[in-house]
Amino acid sequence: MGIRSWVINENVATNAGIAVVQVALAAGNRGHDLATVDIIRSPPRDTRLAFLLTSDETPITAAASGTLAIGGRDRALQLPLVDIDGKPGFVDFRPNGGLRIPKNVNLVNLGNASGAGAEQHCYSLFVDDPAFAGFPMGKCSKSSMVVNLTTAAGTAATLTAPTDICGRAAAYANAINAIPDSSNITVCLKRIGGTAAAGNSGFNIRNPALDANLCFPMVATYPIMYDLGTLFGVPGGGLLCKADEPLWVGALGEGAGTQLLVMELGIEGADITDLA
Repeated sequence: MGIRSWVINENVATNAGIAVVQVALAAGNRGHDLATVDIIRSPPRDTRLAFLLTSDETPITAAASGTLAIGGRDRALQLPLVDIDGKPGFVDFRPNGGLRIPKNVNLVNLGNASGAGAEQHCYSLFVDDPAFAGFPMGKCSKSSMVVNLTTAAGTAATLTAPTDICGRAAAYANAINAIPDSSNITVCLKRIGGTAAAGNSGFNIRNPALDANLCFPMVATYPIMYDLGTLFGVPGGGLLCKADEPLWVGALGEGAGTQLLVMELGIEGADITDLA
């Protein structure tokens, strides 16, 4: 089975699911369909919720957090709150084998209450889907470099058109040379993050070959880095691709701003001193 993400993205202070910004991909598979405002419709097969990530642009201001109700379950799940240091909320269901999501049911979201205006809130459900091959993961070279990459400008209610992690479609912002277009070079995306820009609530990692995305929440003004090897069960590793068929990254949210991402890349088949 492979993990994919389903996303609900809001742009309002709410604990009642109003004024939702539905994340519709400009291109590609968003995981599964949103049935209507704040509701995801599960696919016609059983899946399992592996873990859940939330972000809020400002600290929680109400006593109650939001909830996620899964059709067929007696109780709704309480959404985790953003930590005081700005780290996105995280709940891991994998130690118990994942939380079963029956086929053809509604998943209803009531967002965390925070802020006093149009605040960004993002809820990303990472789901084990038996019909999905999964993003390639594995160990990677100890030879690594850190690059900064600016995404394309955001577009309301979309995952912004992404750019490749090798720095060829858009040059790295920290003067690192692009990774050559070669099937002999393996790139491992080990860590990725940054600080959410205004109008953005996160970023997505896209695998064009699988027509699928992984979406990660971020918090404005608070830096956050995701260790992908640890998160996906390959400590010291990460997401793998060949340099001639790279993964892509883009912004998540609404507005016309860009997102500056920081990435640690493991490189095999090329001398990083030629790049840096």
